Amino acid sequence: MGKEQNLIIGLDIGTTKICAIVGELNPQTEEVEIIGVGTYPSYGLKRGVVVNIENTIQSVKNAVEEAEHMAGCEIRAVFVGIAGGHIKGVSGIEDGRLEFDDDHTLERLMRGDSAERQSRAETDDGGRSRCGMQ
Repeated sequence: MGKEQNLIIGLDIGTTKICAIVGELNPQTEEVEIIGVGTYPSYGLKRGVVVNIENTIQSVKNAVEEAEHMAGCEIRAVFVGIAGGHIKGVSGIEDGRLEFDDDHTLERLMRGDSAERQSRAETDDGGRSRCGMQ
């Protein structure tokens, strides 16, 4: 099992800041060591609602790039945390991963492109996260 398969990446999208965190699972101890963290002010959100998609996307990218640099990997998928009274949950449609396989994916997902989300859920390989798996 390679290092990239032992990584767990989280992304928290908040009204004041975006946080990305990379953890590496030690299979012997089953403990997670934090190897990368990135934070950036959350521009483009107001009270948890996206009001400027371009600024929000840039804030997410900046936090992710900082975490990538610290961890020494390329982040390709994350577990996302978002909160707010306007957030509704539906079980079984997605696994909570957000894929970064092209420049437009993040924008499509944040705009709520349900066909994009469904397509990603149907073609998911079942992995938890990917980081630099070229």
